[in-house]
Amino acid sequence: MILKMIENEDIPITNDLVLVGGGHSHIILMMELSKKPIQGNRITLVSNEIDTPYSGMIPGFIEGVYSWRESHIDLYKLSLRLNIRFIHSKVINISSANKEIYLKDRPSIKFDVLSVDSGIESNYKKIKGAEKFCIPVKPISGLANNFLNKIKDLNDIAFIGGGAGAVELALAIRKRYIRDKSNLKISIITGINGLLSSFSNHTRQTSKNALKEAGISIIENTEVLEVKKNKIIMSDNNTLKIDKCILSTNAMAPNWLKSSDIKLNANGFIIVNSAFQTNSEFIFAAGDIVDFDNQNLHKAGVFAVRSGKPLAKSIKSYIITKSGKKYSFRKNYLALIGLSNGYTIGTKYNFSYSSKLNSIFKKYIDQKFINKFNNKSSIKTEYILNIIDKTLSYYSLDKEELDIINKYLPLLEKDIQSNVKTALKQVEIFKGSKSYKSIFNTNEKNKDILIKLSLNSGYPFNLEFNDSGIFIDDNLIDSVHYGFCNSYSQDQRSLIEKVVFDGFQEDEILVIYGKNFESYISYLRLNFPFASFAEITSSNYDEFVTEVLNIQESKGRKNAIQALDKDTNLVFLPRKNQNLRKIFIILDYRDAKAVVPILKNYVLDFPIYATNDLLYGITDPKKILDFEGLFFPLDSKTISLFMSQDLKTGTLKDEFNKSILKDMLFQQKLNDAGIKKSYIKTALSDIEFDLNSCNERIVSISPVGNS
Repeated sequence: MILKMIENEDIPITNDLVLVGGGHSHIILMMELSKKPIQGNRITLVSNEIDTPYSGMIPGFIEGVYSWRESHIDLYKLSLRLNIRFIHSKVINISSANKEIYLKDRPSIKFDVLSVDSGIESNYKKIKGAEKFCIPVKPISGLANNFLNKIKDLNDIAFIGGGAGAVELALAIRKRYIRDKSNLKISIITGINGLLSSFSNHTRQTSKNALKEAGISIIENTEVLEVKKNKIIMSDNNTLKIDKCILSTNAMAPNWLKSSDIKLNANGFIIVNSAFQTNSEFIFAAGDIVDFDNQNLHKAGVFAVRSGKPLAKSIKSYIITKSGKKYSFRKNYLALIGLSNGYTIGTKYNFSYSSKLNSIFKKYIDQKFINKFNNKSSIKTEYILNIIDKTLSYYSLDKEELDIINKYLPLLEKDIQSNVKTALKQVEIFKGSKSYKSIFNTNEKNKDILIKLSLNSGYPFNLEFNDSGIFIDDNLIDSVHYGFCNSYSQDQRSLIEKVVFDGFQEDEILVIYGKNFESYISYLRLNFPFASFAEITSSNYDEFVTEVLNIQESKGRKNAIQALDKDTNLVFLPRKNQNLRKIFIILDYRDAKAVVPILKNYVLDFPIYATNDLLYGITDPKKILDFEGLFFPLDSKTISLFMSQDLKTGTLKDEFNKSILKDMLFQQKLNDAGIKKSYIKTALSDIEFDLNSCNERIVSISPVGNS
């Protein structure tokens, strides 16, 4: 997806700064350059990851100390906040000659100035079988994504590598599963140099003691020769039984860099000078992916963090003066190694000290660092608001919850205090059934408060105002709402039907639908009989797509031609049905996430339209990116808004429902004020308000990723 925002459209763009990768250096650079923007400079971040982990907190995430959100930086939200264009894609090559980067499954992007901070990968090449049977520690984003799923059912785990990462991760795994997996065996094979070879004797010995207390074996003075499915073969002829190994040895630069014209060293890392410039002065690089030509630095996360500000200064200097700015690192730094037993080792200048105070300090600096980028509000305020939202809608408050509310209520804003106090007095709450039905006795005075409480609950609602009060149930989307003659679902379907079907003939429209939409399909068949309809009846999505697009017929022609000359390898691009002009998909999220990638593979430049039903099952708003290029009855502003939400409970359907509730609240306020006509801009759509007739929604159609 591309997110494009320019504060002042009147200022022409004179320089395109493109950032490849969302590493620690780049996220700091983004913050720095956003404080005092360079006039005419547009910043674009290209990243294959939307959530980037903070490496210092990943052992804590593995251990269970931090949640995913607490240990990761949301690059999309950060870009949104800093007015930076965000492109979710993988870089496959860079050309300095053309000032262009090439992306997987997307058009290339031009740049004036480029910076690379895309991270490193685990080096499989030195150990036979490692690529097939080991889990790589690098890139750290890949580790965080699926590490726990891969190890949860394993009993024999071995780390290859004796660095700080292996120590912290091994102890974190042991701590997480100490109660549930009594038969878990963890080993660390350090290699010839031994455990933590670059650290002091005190650090090494303290770490060994912690590992021993946790029941983790340390195998030293030998190297791994080969990894097989269930065992490791070592240079001393011993073998170790394993379910899985974790590769934590020296890392390497990603392979795609080799095809670029950026100068690399023998290990594949980008060579940069003291101003972070490569062999092309307009291409910069930082983080683990670089080696300085005049500074011998470890591949330590601290240097990636330290690079952020000087990298920003150097790039800013180059954009303005065409000259970078040199920087020299202090090589001594504080290294903190968490031992998952309440203690953390701090080491600097060959002096080390283990204490619980170090653990508190580490947690403080880690949280302080990541909160700058995630824009966290007061923890106390967030905590109490979550409790209020959760409890007031569905069940009676117990004494503990009331004590918490009374304790923290004075910390909240005055209007929130007033609303909560009123709600506690006025709302009669019943524990709901599985359908979460609640009845609120109300009057005009507290009606707004009740709607606001409903909006904050995180569940879908249908509100009915009548003489006895407000009735709320969980079937909002397809109902007729107060002030509207049509539901939102009806409005958005009417619009997309007009765009898709008007002016088209037989075989030019293909409708792909799932089994849950028979009633709507019956209506479409009746009104648009010239269209072709295809129902998904099997989980073999690839076969289904190739069949409805007549790809099999095209492949058959290719095979027939190939048979005439077997010595020539034909370059084949399958042809779809040549009469087809538009595709309209009516699917739920489960079917769509499987069908759409296959469909786009064959009709990459083809208009595909969808109802919002496709989005309703999404629990992570960033999954909207999976449908990049598809047209929905939503404007780009609304798509961006939904993507920026944190769905603490429920699905994206709940966000639609809450938006509809807000529309109703706007109408109610205008009605109470006696306003006869008004035009309202809302999150979901624009509304033409008319007190004496139906209110009309103005719905627009936009593609995901529209700039």
